Amino acid sequence: MKEISVHSGKEAFFSYYSTLEEKLQQGDYYYAFAFQSEYQSEEVRQFLKDFHQRLAVKKIDDRAIFNTTIESLAKQTYGDNQNIRLRFKDVKIPVGLVVTKDSLLQLGWQPEPFIVEIKNSVLLEHYHNFFLENWNTNEAIEFARQALARFNLSSPQESLQKINNLQDNHAAQMVADSIEAVEESWAHKHESKEKEFGQKLIGETIKLWSVPRTTAELLEFFVVATGSKKILEIGTSAGFSTLYLAMGASYTGGEVFTIENLAPKIQFAKDNFQKSGLDNIRLMEGEAVSLLDNNALHDIDLVFLDADKENYGKYFDLLIPKLRKGGFVIADNVYDYGHMMKDYLDKVLGTKLPNSQSDKRVKSYTLPMDNGIIVTRKIEN
Repeated sequence: MKEISVHSGKEAFFSYYSTLEEKLQQGDYYYAFAFQSEYQSEEVRQFLKDFHQRLAVKKIDDRAIFNTTIESLAKQTYGDNQNIRLRFKDVKIPVGLVVTKDSLLQLGWQPEPFIVEIKNSVLLEHYHNFFLENWNTNEAIEFARQALARFNLSSPQESLQKINNLQDNHAAQMVADSIEAVEESWAHKHESKEKEFGQKLIGETIKLWSVPRTTAELLEFFVVATGSKKILEIGTSAGFSTLYLAMGASYTGGEVFTIENLAPKIQFAKDNFQKSGLDNIRLMEGEAVSLLDNNALHDIDLVFLDADKENYGKYFDLLIPKLRKGGFVIADNVYDYGHMMKDYLDKVLGTKLPNSQSDKRVKSYTLPMDNGIIVTRKIEN
């Protein structure tokens, strides 16, 4: 087998891609560093758009890292294709580079398109890892590493390989995307004059209030990096963050217990979990205080709090005895709703004053990202 072959000219380029499309099967991947030159030709741009649409039908793990200079053009080209995942950053590769399971493709575009196909296992592994490192070097990963370092912990290298692995969790990722698509339009109006669970104000229209994607990715990475197996979430909503926790747990052999009290959200979450293909999610219906007081959960590795903010302190008191030594509690919304979480903040952060109310069993660190996240670790029983 020749290690290097060249396919030069438009006809050869299109022919090669037609053969590649036939060869790629569900479970395979197509990773591309995509830059500006190929999109200067409308013909090539349309061809690549159609190619990626057909990969979507075959459910190929399809990702591309684009140069930031063409972010708007790339989003316009692939905006109707939910299968292809896009990231934008400046990587120092002079022309396009594609990594598949058995070939490394160096692409060029002038004066006509050409492909240099390289079949070399050492180079293939190098650029496969290079792509994933660039893919995973994002804000969520860096914040997670920052938090872990504060507790004198580091993340195993394989954590980078696993986070957001569409090849393994493609259906769940698609469901997460569908939740994002209705995030702003979904609403539940409670007609009672009394405050309903989930409302911060009487009469407030309840929304999904899912976490931002960066926070969700941090949760997934945290599960993988800490090897967490028993995970508890309080505040399921439509299940967006739950899916990321469960995708992380799919690599650790763990499961996610998630609590929701609002009936419309419970049904929406059930539908999403059923579509996700994940079998490690246990949805618990009802008020968290009652469920935490009576259920058999113990030796929990990681808790994610994203529910009624005024009860975080109460949840903390119930959770700490159930959390194993070394386990984590991640709490959302300290920036936007910290005023409703004062009891919780006093317990996990305290003050430097002699009469500080902080719990001596824990150590905490605040992450300055999204809505504000506090990561708390249990250091003593």
